[in-house]
Amino acid sequence: MEEHTQHLKVTIKKGIFDYIKSIAWFGIGLLVLVVMLVAAGEQSETSDVTYYDAHFTETAWEDVPENATLVGLISLRGEISSKRSQDAFSSEPNGIDPESVRKVLSRIDEMGDIHAITVLVSSPGGQIAPSDSIWRQFQSFRQQKNIPLIFHTSDLMASGAYYFATAGDQVYASRYADVGSIGVLAIRFNAQALMRDKLGVDVTVYKTGIYKGMGNPFEPATQAEEDLIKSQMNDFNANFIDVVAKGRGLNADAVRQLATGRVWSGKDALNLGLVDAVLYRDELGDQLEKLLETTSPVYFVEYKTSKPILLSFLEDSGIQSLARQMGTLMSLGGASSAATGLKAGSGTLRYLYQY
Repeated sequence: MEEHTQHLKVTIKKGIFDYIKSIAWFGIGLLVLVVMLVAAGEQSETSDVTYYDAHFTETAWEDVPENATLVGLISLRGEISSKRSQDAFSSEPNGIDPESVRKVLSRIDEMGDIHAITVLVSSPGGQIAPSDSIWRQFQSFRQQKNIPLIFHTSDLMASGAYYFATAGDQVYASRYADVGSIGVLAIRFNAQALMRDKLGVDVTVYKTGIYKGMGNPFEPATQAEEDLIKSQMNDFNANFIDVVAKGRGLNADAVRQLATGRVWSGKDALNLGLVDAVLYRDELGDQLEKLLETTSPVYFVEYKTSKPILLSFLEDSGIQSLARQMGTLMSLGGASSAATGLKAGSGTLRYLYQY
């Protein structure tokens, strides 16, 4: 008797939640991979040198004449802080910080055969200490290398950015750029009403000194703190006025009259002595030829941070965009409370040279 064996084929259908779970795990794995690749790429970044002719048309190195007058080019954009932030999924750093300025000045110095330095600025200013540090770096470099240091803005050179620009031999601005904003800004958050009225939380702060924890967002400022804040702001403002007066060759009383925190257009800033000429960026080359008294064509040399190969691949393949969107969704899902954000430091007292 023959035996007949039947094979039963069982198909297990996945539900929609199983698919969502699989996609989620795949996405998380992809996100982790991208972060690891970007982090590895940041450690292997190299510096590129880009050449521009007198009118800022990018030029191949082979097309730069042997007798060209080379001018170092530095581009500073964004707010000034002690450390630039960086998008985990972007090769572009955000803002201006002293260490980055030091590195680019060092690289330009190593290159040699540079006849001047031009700094293109687009910044509303920022933190006081980094602004002062950058000013000092430019001032020292100018004195040590004895080559012209030129600052130019096409749109915004305000507060801390104008502060460090006064270290230059010449400051230029386009006709309707915003220039100036001499003054000090202090920001202090007060979260008492949020904590007490909205969240029903009372916060008690214990401290050993009258100034300990000054700027704490969970309690009002005392009279002693208010007096100290005003004293420090007056000191910072007096220093700002002194730096501008010496850097621009102006009378301190005249600068004090301008220290209202407002900005002026390039043409008004020229009349006030805050800039040396109204120029557009494509006129800088001709201006530098006159300033350097050279008959050789001016070419600008800019150091740039090249993107790691892996990061470039991620951008071209579209994976970077996907990962960024996933990162945004994850941050929305795990958003911290207002109280946590304030506790992390966003509520502390901040003094700024900022527009």
